[in-house]
Amino acid sequence: MPAGQPWRAPTYDVLADNPVSAGDLQMLTYTARGVKHEIALRGVGRKFVDAEALIASCKQMSEYQIDFFGGYPDTKYVWHFKSAAQSSARSITPSSR
Repeated sequence: MPAGQPWRAPTYDVLADNPVSAGDLQMLTYTARGVKHEIALRGVGRKFVDAEALIASCKQMSEYQIDFFGGYPDTKYVWHFKSAAQSSARSITPSSR
């Protein structure tokens, strides 16, 4: 998008299906069935996250969904997670805010 142009969505559904994470993020990447995936981690607990385990879990879920639906309609997918201030990967929750 060119600088200075506002972000727009044609409908509320498109807007709601495209969350945005901003700030000091830790980015992780992997490929599942040829599709690039990124994981955007935010929150003070992200330094405690077991990145390899999180990538393995997300990749397993991605491959299952791609196989179940017979493909993926896009070229990239981004997971958004907020990590709490605990020293455990269990403190990660998918971000809906």
